[in-house]
Amino acid sequence: MKTTICLILFFAFLSNRWVLFSEDQKPKVESPEGVREKIDQLQMPVRLGELPAVSLNKYEETKEEELKRINALIDKLAEIDSPEVGLSSTLSGQSFLPLPVSKEVDTQILTNHNLHQNEALLELVKLGPKSLPLLLKALDNNKPTKFTIKHDGMAGGGMWMATELWGNPANKEERKFADPIKISHEVPDQDIESYTVKIGDVCFVAIGQIVGRPYSAVRYQPTGCVVINSPTENEAFRKRIQAIWSSPNANKKLFESLILDYTTQGNFNGTSLDGWYVGSYLQCRAAMRLLYFFPAESTKLIAERLNGLDVKNRGDTEEWMKREVSNGVRATTFINAVSWCKEPILQTALNDLVKRTNDPEIKKTIRK
Repeated sequence: MKTTICLILFFAFLSNRWVLFSEDQKPKVESPEGVREKIDQLQMPVRLGELPAVSLNKYEETKEEELKRINALIDKLAEIDSPEVGLSSTLSGQSFLPLPVSKEVDTQILTNHNLHQNEALLELVKLGPKSLPLLLKALDNNKPTKFTIKHDGMAGGGMWMATELWGNPANKEERKFADPIKISHEVPDQDIESYTVKIGDVCFVAIGQIVGRPYSAVRYQPTGCVVINSPTENEAFRKRIQAIWSSPNANKKLFESLILDYTTQGNFNGTSLDGWYVGSYLQCRAAMRLLYFFPAESTKLIAERLNGLDVKNRGDTEEWMKREVSNGVRATTFINAVSWCKEPILQTALNDLVKRTNDPEIKKTIRK
């Protein structure tokens, strides 16, 4: 009963941010050529906008020395001995390690989380599409780290194994393998008392940070619960992740996925931003990663988006909501996601925003 309450509360809290894909569900209808049609049929909270006219530059193949370095970094993940976002039993959230501004906590216990940034994990995320193929291959690496999660019965909750894959319902590769989960009212078959994180589990977290998905090998769930998502323990789970993200051209795969996220728009229900935030969130996370991994292709695109934002404060909540819907994105969140970029064209756009806005929150965001 305690676990059931944990599940209901937590999925209700996150329902406006992502769609969660369940392993044992199958698509009710075959994916059609038009993704928009499928999304409409399933009444998803998003729709696809017009894809921008940007193309991927030619990238050199990863050299043998780089591959050796990436494998060495993956081996070093065994030295992890402390929590990080995606590997924490006391908080749930998402992050993009190269940019501290990206860290977001969804829910947590009021405690010292003792988060410690692992340098090998940081470097793997920085390498992005170069490390992605080897991270996917290493999902079955069951070599233990030095980090063991123990559930001490806090607040009477439990700890259990799960297979959570949060994703964009407009991404046909994600939609191909499962339908959105329905909240389960059943208690998991068996709670576990402890779990030692494996290298493959950490690779799962790294993949999520690269592709812009909040993949968590370990996360906290109110109240007093811990959820373990381990590709090393569950072969079917591992194969689903690999099927979604594997490609002979990792640069192209990542770029196209981020562009798709960037053009995914939330559906406005006419009265509140509930559900609409799914599209805004996807766009912000994608913009951040596009600028980081593909600056040559994306800087002009995102600078033009900044130039087109309505940033006027009309002093009314309803008007503010209309402004955000018109922009297609939460303005302050989007600005915060891209303002770290030092490319001149983007900094010029930010400076122009300061001049034309009368919104103190926007000015505060830009000046951080």
